[in-house]
Amino acid sequence: DGTLSIRLAGGAAGTEPLTLYVGQLGLAQTMTASPDKNGNLAFSLKVSQAKGTVPMSFSLGKNGSIQTLGPIVVR
Repeated sequence: DGTLSIRLAGGAAGTEPLTLYVGQLGLAQTMTASPDKNGNLAFSLKVSQAKGTVPMSFSLGKNGSIQTLGPIVVR
């Protein structure tokens, strides 16, 4: 389970759909959700990755570039 608060340059709330990628890009499992009008997004993420450390990345909007958030641990 997680929560994110999306802020754009200047501090405005981001309301575009957000896609999370869990695992190596090209093989990653994805989840897409839209934040509320305040830019907040609560989610529950279930993946079928092998246990261990994998990267988590994201893209914002339909044509957003993919950026890596960092490693997460799949248990």
